[in-house]
Amino acid sequence: LSFDPARQAAALQAAGDGVVHPTRDSVLALAIDWMTRHLAEPYDLAALARACKVSSRTLLRHFAQVMDMSPLDYLHRQRCQRACYLLETTLESVQSIAQSCGYADASGFRKVFLRHMGCSPQVYRSQRRLRTSRARWKADAADASLDDSLGAPLRG
Repeated sequence: LSFDPARQAAALQAAGDGVVHPTRDSVLALAIDWMTRHLAEPYDLAALARACKVSSRTLLRHFAQVMDMSPLDYLHRQRCQRACYLLETTLESVQSIAQSCGYADASGFRKVFLRHMGCSPQVYRSQRRLRTSRARWKADAADASLDDSLGAPLRG
């Protein structure tokens, strides 16, 4: 039962060509793909079910059986992962990050983030921020290229 790269590539090719018929899990694959593409849009179970070509009840049943969560819980988790990335790598406000992750207001986003991540967005950012000062993030391109070419650390 070892991994065979050639067999995996052939299976992916067959699935892409439509040779392999859809399986029961394809509903979840369609749902996850649709939610990923519509991450910043408001959640609409009926629209998601239509995109998967199943009823809302069937979609909820598939998620419960396979993933042990609802589509909304999955969507919140994905949005929180995106928010974590943005909190770590940008200087955007929590309000701006909430909107880019699909939440209409920051207070609702904070509640969901706290429930899924165990801390507020502000605490998460402060615990995981880069250890350099923000002034160094905005270094001149000329200084950065000069320092890179010399192999020297950035001047502070």
